[in-house]
Amino acid sequence: MSNTHPSSSRRGFQDLSRALSSVHAELQQIAQEAPAAADRHVLPGRYLAEVRDASVAHAIEIYRSRRRRDAAFGDDADLFGEPAWDILLDLVDADAHGRRISVTSASLAASVPATTGLRMIAILEERGLIVRTDDPLDRRRSWVTLTGKGRTAMQAALR
Repeated sequence: MSNTHPSSSRRGFQDLSRALSSVHAELQQIAQEAPAAADRHVLPGRYLAEVRDASVAHAIEIYRSRRRRDAAFGDDADLFGEPAWDILLDLVDADAHGRRISVTSASLAASVPATTGLRMIAILEERGLIVRTDDPLDRRRSWVTLTGKGRTAMQAALR
């Protein structure tokens, strides 16, 4: 016979149910952002025709080229990993088009495990290249954007 009181078991199940609901909501958010991030970079010419700034067009083309290379090399694509660079390229594209990128989407854009993406985001933030802002409407989400320093460095790198 268990020593657990029925009301404490019920509270435990309620807590577990709330936690699972939270995980479910986060997974739905990731699922919604993943196709949008993929479409933004894979559809041929979709944004390149709209882009007037040559450095932004260059960033988009570099990102697409890297994804094509990853697909071509399959399991060996990890030989070419530069997640910080991929995140910065994605943020240049987003910045030019007035879109916000969530931390989750930035991690997905780097084509690396979430933990690696989060580590790179933290490093980029520490070095003053990006800034993370909490979403006031959803405390579970935060946004990343280029700082002035990050924008200037990327413009110089993409000339």
